[in-house]
Amino acid sequence: MFIAIILEGFSDIAEDTSLRIDDFMLAKYVKVWKKYDPEATSFISVKNFEEFVIDLIATEKGLIKGGEYLLKNRKELRVFIA
Repeated sequence: MFIAIILEGFSDIAEDTSLRIDDFMLAKYVKVWKKYDPEATSFISVKNFEEFVIDLIATEKGLIKGGEYLLKNRKELRVFIA
């Protein structure tokens, strides 16, 4: 029974197309990442991470649920990041 509940929950999530990342969204993510990691080191400085998230949300508001709200409320954005 326990496994059935987990599988049913996973099935519900897998069917939610709003949670899927398509090639278009991935391309936007890569574009923003390159701005903060121009040398392609696979790392972003912690001091730049908040601005990275802000740029990412501004570029694709649908990528993060509640993104527009987070852009307007920096305190909530910092809680989201933490």
